Amino acid sequence: MKTFQEKYPSVEFKLLQGGYEVNAAAVRAREADLGFISTDTAEDLEYDILYEDELLAVLPSNHPLAEKDIVSVKDLAKEPFILMDELGYSYPLAAFKDAGVQPRNLKLTVYDDYAVMEMVRQDLGVSMLYERILRGFDDGLIIRPIKERPKRNVAICWKDRKTLSLAARKFLEHVEDSNIFVFN
Repeated sequence: MKTFQEKYPSVEFKLLQGGYEVNAAAVRAREADLGFISTDTAEDLEYDILYEDELLAVLPSNHPLAEKDIVSVKDLAKEPFILMDELGYSYPLAAFKDAGVQPRNLKLTVYDDYAVMEMVRQDLGVSMLYERILRGFDDGLIIRPIKERPKRNVAICWKDRKTLSLAARKFLEHVEDSNIFVFN
């Protein structure tokens, strides 16, 4: 956004905060011109994929699963689990379902990634979080890839490109041209 603001200083942004389903609903209702979503919530929206984000196992430093190089969803289902509530569709719960298991002990549900990390650090359970969230915040945690490699695609979406405001079209073009989100 900084480079866009430098190029178009008179454009004002109104940022709405919410989960991907909330963002998609705001775009559908034309309460927002553009939204950041997961492609799983895009049903009737147009979108450009910005990046792919993989779920990783998040373990306390003294946890027995930390001895493994790769952890399976079934391994995680046997442990006290801390769920990140994503205000709608849950990728960790979908990963459990796809593996044919349910978490045996859904210990805590929280609404903040960093709270999940702190609870895992305090040895309250294990979790799954996205690679991008964990970058730079993994001190005191053991991070392992998950055998099944659950992922999400994050995208920028809109209802109808032809009806976007000039500012929204320019921002969308800026995002598409600059690849600012494509840094896997």
